[in-house]
Amino acid sequence: MATDQTLNLSTTETISSLDNSSASESVSLTALYSTNEGLYRLGNNSKIENALATHTTVSKDGLKYTFTLRQNDKWNDGQPVTAKDFVYSWRRTANPKTAAGYAYLFEGIKNFDAIQKGKMSPSKLGVSAPSKNKLVVTLSEPVPYFKLLLAFPTFFPEQQSLSQSMASNTGQPVLRRPIMVRLRLVVGTALIILGL
Repeated sequence: MATDQTLNLSTTETISSLDNSSASESVSLTALYSTNEGLYRLGNNSKIENALATHTTVSKDGLKYTFTLRQNDKWNDGQPVTAKDFVYSWRRTANPKTAAGYAYLFEGIKNFDAIQKGKMSPSKLGVSAPSKNKLVVTLSEPVPYFKLLLAFPTFFPEQQSLSQSMASNTGQPVLRRPIMVRLRLVVGTALIILGL
C-alpha cells in the first residue's frame, strides 16, 4: 500500500451533496461513486459485480432478495458497515420528508408507494436486517433490473448515528474506509482531497 493515501478529484462544478439520499446531479453522484459503494458496482460494459454483497439469493417468484454482506467493511470511525445501515438509508430515502430526488427508484420495493402517499410509515418499507450481515428486500412485483439499481448511490448504506448528527452539525461526511474529505476551491473548479 502506498504511503500517501490521497485521492484528488477535480470537478467543474461545486458538489452540492455527499448525502446519497439527496445527491441528484452528476458531480455529487460521481463523488459518491468514487468514495462509497453499495451492494453492487458496475464493472466493464456495465456488468454487475459484487461490492458489499458477497452472495445473493433470489426467490423463485423474484420478489425476495437476500444479500450476504462482506464482514470486513468499516466506516471512517471504525464501526462496521452492517445490514442495518442499508435499512436506515433506504427508509430515509423512501420517507417523503427527505424529498430525495431519486426516491422513485425504490418504487418496486414493497410498500414504497403507500409510504410516498403518507399512508404508511417508512418503517414498513420492504427491507429488513435479520442479522448484521444479512439484508432482505421484498419487492411488490418483480423488477428485472433491480440488481442494476443497487449499484446507484441512492441505494448505498448510511450510518444512522453519524447521518443524524450531520443533519445538525457541519463536519466530515460519513464514508466507508478511513477517509476524511476536505474541499478546496481552485479557480472555477472544486478540488476534493481524500486522504487517510
